[in-house]
Amino acid sequence: MRDPNDVSAPELLDLWMENSPEAVIRISLGKSEEMCTSEMKLTGKSVLGTILRNYGGIICCAGHVRHFGGANRHCASLFEINTVKDGFPTLLPGLLVVAEDSGGGIFGINCGFNKVYPNGSLFYLPQDSYQWEAMEIGHADFVRWTLCMTRNKWKEYGWGCGREPFTDLRKADLMLKGRVCTYIAL
Repeated sequence: MRDPNDVSAPELLDLWMENSPEAVIRISLGKSEEMCTSEMKLTGKSVLGTILRNYGGIICCAGHVRHFGGANRHCASLFEINTVKDGFPTLLPGLLVVAEDSGGGIFGINCGFNKVYPNGSLFYLPQDSYQWEAMEIGHADFVRWTLCMTRNKWKEYGWGCGREPFTDLRKADLMLKGRVCTYIAL
């Protein structure tokens, strides 16, 4: 039997997606993000690096959670959303936006944004608040959690299932950018 600690990030991500209780939409990648991921010091050994190098994004939880990926024709990439320059997010300095929910919530990885929690910690900005909340998990655990989540369980937790699932990704991109701009303006 194989040691579970010896499973690569791409294998883990594939396993999680294959065993998801809800349909998982894999957005096709438009071009290789190898240059961008290496600039950010991300490799295919991490779940985030694997997503960016292999997918334009991942939509899960019955269409209510969108993980941002690499460049594609269908929606903004993680690099575009975060306005990555010289390997760092500039949209919200110190916070890398990695996902959103259909209710308007935003998920981001701490990259110096919050000094209380270590870098790599995940934060959530609820749609009805302008206060980031620590989730006390890392990105890989978050991805696994969302891929293993059903829509009903998501609703039970009170997460953003009040809206329709993601269908028009360009419209969702504009809504996200507007939300972030509002947050910055406060």
